[in-house]
Amino acid sequence: MTLDQLNALHAVVERQSMQLAAQSLHKTQPAISIAIKKLETEVGFEILQRDQYRVTLTERGEELYQAAKDVLNAHKYMYKLSEHLAIGNEAVIKIAYDAACYTLPFFTALRQIQQKYPQTQMQIFGEYRLHVFDRLREGKIDLAIAPWSPMFMSYGNFETFAYSNFKLVPMVSRRLIEDLGYPPKTKTDLEKIPMLVPEKLAFNIRPEQFFSITGRQRVKVNDSLTQKNLLMAGLGWGLLPEFMAKHELETGELVEISIPEAVVKIHGEIHIVRNRDVPLGPVAQEIWELFRQQSTIQPDIKI
Repeated sequence: MTLDQLNALHAVVERQSMQLAAQSLHKTQPAISIAIKKLETEVGFEILQRDQYRVTLTERGEELYQAAKDVLNAHKYMYKLSEHLAIGNEAVIKIAYDAACYTLPFFTALRQIQQKYPQTQMQIFGEYRLHVFDRLREGKIDLAIAPWSPMFMSYGNFETFAYSNFKLVPMVSRRLIEDLGYPPKTKTDLEKIPMLVPEKLAFNIRPEQFFSITGRQRVKVNDSLTQKNLLMAGLGWGLLPEFMAKHELETGELVEISIPEAVVKIHGEIHIVRNRDVPLGPVAQEIWELFRQQSTIQPDIKI
């Protein structure tokens, strides 16, 4: 069984004619007939019915034809993949994002790359508490998408640019306010309520390096979704990415806290980050440049 035989079968079935199949493959009709006959001899049964005006498949021929199409498609893919890899394009691109990021713009941009380079597989990883940087430092991913602080430069040989903004909003559930009988309006009020805080950040950074930790009682969580569910259940107050709680803030299920002397909304930037010690391949470099072009933040201009 050869690819030439399978191609001949495919052409005959698609065009329902030996003559038209021969024309499409730039071969003679006898050559196509011989290829089909040899294939039938090898499999041990008739594949085509020839007693009709148009050539059709037998019942067993139909099953064989479906398998033949799979083989031909796999061969076509392997051929394109070999061309893709031969010019230096990556077989796999690995990208990790932090849960604090609103990812739809990034994923929409990646769709362009997926359509342009279908032979490059994309692996996308979601991380919490800035652990995308652990993956990046260890060379396990090509690019990271995460909240950024200049202090991170001391933890790795990173190259980065700002892509968009993010907000962490301090909030509490309406349920907890009703249980308390009042909304927290002072630092003292807030200290009486358990605070939901990240269990551990990357680089062994303490959460209080980014925001004030109030109160004696704390509930440690390891991901944003759990933190949101704990907030909704009234187990305490905490900071969540604004996009993650937008609906609940609009409906009043969650209520923003604003106590300037204790806690305020945190504004920051989402950056695209790469490890300078690990060169990017052609496809990853194109993703890097695409994200840079789509950045909604203008770079600082220093004179």
